[in-house]
Amino acid sequence: MIAPHDYNITAKRCDMRINDRIYDCTHWRAKHPGGAQLLDQFHNMDATDAFYALHSKDAENILKNIKNRPAKQADGKDIIPRDPLAARFEEWRQDLVKDGWFERRWELDFLLVALPCTVMTVLGTWAALQNFAGAHLLATVLIGIAMQQAGWMAHDYCHGRGNACWVIGNVYAMLINGFSPSWWSNKHNTHHCFPNRKEYDPDIHMEPILHLWFPTAEKDKWFRRHQHKYYLFAYTLLYVSWRTQSIQFVLGSKNWFERIMLCLGYVWLACLPLSVAIGSILLGGFLVAVIVTANHQPEEMLNPDDHYCFCADQFK
Repeated sequence: MIAPHDYNITAKRCDMRINDRIYDCTHWRAKHPGGAQLLDQFHNMDATDAFYALHSKDAENILKNIKNRPAKQADGKDIIPRDPLAARFEEWRQDLVKDGWFERRWELDFLLVALPCTVMTVLGTWAALQNFAGAHLLATVLIGIAMQQAGWMAHDYCHGRGNACWVIGNVYAMLINGFSPSWWSNKHNTHHCFPNRKEYDPDIHMEPILHLWFPTAEKDKWFRRHQHKYYLFAYTLLYVSWRTQSIQFVLGSKNWFERIMLCLGYVWLACLPLSVAIGSILLGGFLVAVIVTANHQPEEMLNPDDHYCFCADQFK
């Protein structure tokens, strides 16, 4: 996966279907907040379900101003076909929207999600600065679990809509976990659009350290046969990898807001004992990795040229 600020547009056109219209995104893709690469990957494809899964009402208003034409030709044939399963899924999704299933209950978000993460972070920081026996171990466990929870919060709220989601996602992602929300959105939106699709989904490409499928002979590594022995150790490095990628991303994107927020997060870490700071990052990464990787491993791995249907691919 290429960062949006490093991606060079080479394709001459970018057309995609959304609802019953074909949108010409050739010129818009350079302005797309999610980067041009993801739009190019949807060239001549039905992007309806991916669009509504990832975008807000503001984006829907922008869409209205993009040059478009009917999806059907004069003879009634589709220029870009709409998968029948996807069409039925969209009808069901609209029923769920009308029934209120997409409305957040913010009091539950606060009590069950934000409050526990915040309390563990505060208590862990307090314990890290104490001298009683086991204080640093307690601090490592509390902050490590808080970092694990902050990772899920960054995932959910960065995908969410509205100012409240933006604030929560940004604060917990950057201050506690050192993640760039822009990097995360670019990486994980691609994952959700093309889940478990080789060469598209960055979440399943952990080579050469870990392989989720048998590689070709020329790409195989001698140590792959031993990954069942060291994979748990590799899991502890997940947050180290994500923090490193975030730093590389913000340095390239020149996003000063994210640079400052990440720096504040590292100032907090610098105030903790070194063993607590490092131990928390390793523990938090491990707790997330055992869930994320285990969830991907049993799922079907799709080849790049397999039939694409956003809705069906979410459940394979």
